[in-house]
Amino acid sequence: MGILDSFVDPFFKEDGDGRTLYFPWGNGGSAIVIDSDETKRKIRNFLKLTHLALFLVAMACMILFGGWWALAIGPIYVIWFILGIRKLTKGLPRSNEKLDVSEMRIKKAQTIGWFWIVLMILGNIFILWSMIWYFEESTQPYMGIFLIVVLIFLLVFLFWLALLKMQLSKKAKN
Repeated sequence: MGILDSFVDPFFKEDGDGRTLYFPWGNGGSAIVIDSDETKRKIRNFLKLTHLALFLVAMACMILFGGWWALAIGPIYVIWFILGIRKLTKGLPRSNEKLDVSEMRIKKAQTIGWFWIVLMILGNIFILWSMIWYFEESTQPYMGIFLIVVLIFLLVFLFWLALLKMQLSKKAKN
């Protein structure tokens, strides 16, 4: 499975009746009952494309215009997401079933490969080092501080994800 699958898969699960449920707001909202494999495929493709586009546009904005512009695309992303999901799920029934945070974490750890975890950890260390240098040289010190905090948080999350993946593989062997 690819890295984009690891961003999408935690938001899907099967209920006790074998129906596929999609949780657009994660554990913070109700589920949408997916009526067919085709609908599930369309939603997954939309989510993957949206995540990829967000990353590319944020990076382009950061490189071309500075870090604050990358933050400005957040509201545009949210509007795009809401409109796209509403269009794809229009008329589909809702379920009262909830998604547990631990289910999302486990599925995230199961779907992401070791290659991507290691690559993201190394990339984050390099970017963190760059941000520390950027902070020293920058005329935008608040952006530097913000990015350093975000990168440290992301590194902690990635190490935690690696530990969870190791625990799951040990349980699978036993």
